[in-house]
Amino acid sequence: MPQGYLNASNVEILNAVRRSASLEYKDRVPVATQANLARTVRTIRDYPVIWNEYMETLFNQIGIRVFNNYQFNNVLRPFKQGMNWGSIAMEIGSNLITADNFDQMDANPWTAQTPDMRANYYVRNRADVYGMYINEELLAEASENDGQLSGYVNQLFALPNESATWDEYLIMKDTLAEYEASSGFYNVQVADVAASADKETDGKDLVEKTRAMYLKTNGFYSRKYNAEGMDSMLTDAVLLLDANVAAAIPVNVLASAFNMGETDFFGRQVVIDHWPEGLEGTQALLMDGDFFRVFDICNKSASIYNPKTDGLYSYLHCRGVYAASKQRNAIRFSTDANTETPTATAKVASKVTVALDPTVSNNAVLEAGATVQLVPTVTYSAPASTPNDANAYFVITAGTAEQAANGTLPVILPDTGTYVDRFNVLHVSEKSEYETMVITAVSTVTPTVSGNITLNKVGYSAG
Repeated sequence: MPQGYLNASNVEILNAVRRSASLEYKDRVPVATQANLARTVRTIRDYPVIWNEYMETLFNQIGIRVFNNYQFNNVLRPFKQGMNWGSIAMEIGSNLITADNFDQMDANPWTAQTPDMRANYYVRNRADVYGMYINEELLAEASENDGQLSGYVNQLFALPNESATWDEYLIMKDTLAEYEASSGFYNVQVADVAASADKETDGKDLVEKTRAMYLKTNGFYSRKYNAEGMDSMLTDAVLLLDANVAAAIPVNVLASAFNMGETDFFGRQVVIDHWPEGLEGTQALLMDGDFFRVFDICNKSASIYNPKTDGLYSYLHCRGVYAASKQRNAIRFSTDANTETPTATAKVASKVTVALDPTVSNNAVLEAGATVQLVPTVTYSAPASTPNDANAYFVITAGTAEQAANGTLPVILPDTGTYVDRFNVLHVSEKSEYETMVITAVSTVTPTVSGNITLNKVGYSAG
């Protein structure tokens, strides 16, 4: 049984619930023993209010203790950055300062350089909820049969957590594909090792090229290997492989490339099942340990009894920021052609527009519970050849028509139930009473550039 899972007898669980229960509960329900177990459970079931309290206490206080224990191991989880209490995460980096020639005769102290500092903003793009209905009869049966209750609770709590953890893994892999599509990794061309007829030769070539790039970037500044062309170095190198390549190259060969013993290298090698769509041909990814910019905003569970259905409903909420750093180094080894020039120079956005998907709706109105597909477009003034993209985060202001007329619409926080998800879909809270809503798309690379669209009770207009 995984560490932290509930492992107690029915008697122990029943008494733990009782200790946390109300006075009425304690007055009606005796301390459980092995001898009175069945009678105690029947006493609980005879009083609907007591039974409801039993279920809610069991899952909200006892079950929560096993909440964060997973069977599936998300191998990318160690690269998460912890908690972020806002809906936007900011990353700040700076380039090195160029030295001036010392001139003893120059008495002007006001010639220092302004540091080239850049900020990137990563917006919350996951807002998932995992709900399940808990069968009252199975719960009652498990409560009466000693040894079954802990197993029942463990299985129930494992299901949403397993689902959420698997989805987290898939989302983190997808951020790599999104980075390639929007910015492009610095690429080193290698053969397809897994499909090669001469795995030894091609595997050796991959290892040699990986070692060379590791030695070039580990502890040395360069602007070539990140999307923004920033002075950056590998400080905590990680080698990401898929299962086929990892199986074709012995771990001792890879470990020697990094001047590590096998034991130490295992902590620097991460094997995934396969690369996501958009990264076909990838053999390995050498990346900084802080390349992922992933933050939890909310990760919590709660249960509630519904008297209409006479059952318990349990929900797991997972909200977070999932992105890849534009300032940290990452080098892709794939069958694609070599990158001959820096992956990118600093982008400057010149215009942001927001439209509605015409295939979904041309006349979206502001209604409680509505979902609206937004289409952001970011145009760049530099580099000149940079194609338009959708790299923007959203800020929502909403309120009364009077507030809109006065320019005093308040900012709406995601936790109110109104938010834009990672697919650029606007979700309006079921409890919404907004008369006017302005959805502003802000460029992630030039936060001073934005565009908006306004929704109200009769239609919409672009700003």
